Amino acid sequence: MATGASADRLRCSLLPHGAPAGVTRVELSQAGILWLKPGGRALRFRARQWMDVTTSAFVWDARVRVGFQSVRVTDAFEAGRGRLDVRLPCVRIAHAVGRDVDLGEVSRYLAELPWAPHALVANPEVHLRSEDDQHVILACALGDTEVAVRMEVDEHGAPVRARMPARPRSVGKRFEPTPWLVSYGPLEDRAGVRVPMSGEAAWELPEGRFTYWRGRITAYESVP
Repeated sequence: MATGASADRLRCSLLPHGAPAGVTRVELSQAGILWLKPGGRALRFRARQWMDVTTSAFVWDARVRVGFQSVRVTDAFEAGRGRLDVRLPCVRIAHAVGRDVDLGEVSRYLAELPWAPHALVANPEVHLRSEDDQHVILACALGDTEVAVRMEVDEHGAPVRARMPARPRSVGKRFEPTPWLVSYGPLEDRAGVRVPMSGEAAWELPEGRFTYWRGRITAYESVP
C-alpha cells in the first residue's frame, strides 16, 4: 500500500497501466560483473532470479567464472529467512544463515522491487510512505523489526537510487553494519510494467565507495 505523493508517483511510474492481473512472481535473467573486494579482479556472472510479488521472497542463482572454474552462488530470502550458499560443482565452500543474513536479504528484496513492481500493489507485507517529494520509504517487518530502505525518485517518479544506512556486510566470519547503495538504470517497458534494465550495488566504505555488483537484465517475464 502506498501513501503520499512521491510513493504514488513511484508506483505509477513502474505500473503505468496498473499491476497486471494474475501475476504471482517475475523471473529475469542477468549478466554482469562482480567484485569481491576493492581493487579486486572483475568476475563475470550470469544469473537467473525469481521474485515473488505476493509475499517477500526471492532466489538469485548465479554462475560466476573464477579462473577455469564456474562457481555457483545462491542468494535467497524465503519464508522469512535468508541464506547465502557458494558451491563448486562437488562441494559447498560457503554457507551463511542467521539474523544478519535475514536482514541483508530482506533489504535486498525491498531495494529490488523496481524489478518486481507488481509487489507494490500485490504484496501486503510491503509498505510505502512518502518521506518528502523526492524520497520514498519502502518497508516490511522482519519479526518485530521494521526493515526499510530509502528510495530516491526523479520528477516523474522513476527510481534513481536506494540507500540503507546499516545493512549487514560480510567481513571474514562476522557482519558489520555498513551504508549500502543501489542505483537503477533507465526504465523500459517489459511484460506490462516498466523496469530498470540495468543497475549497480555498492558499499559506502570509510575509504570510499566500493561497487561490488553491476548488471543488466537480459530477459524478463511475468509468471501466473
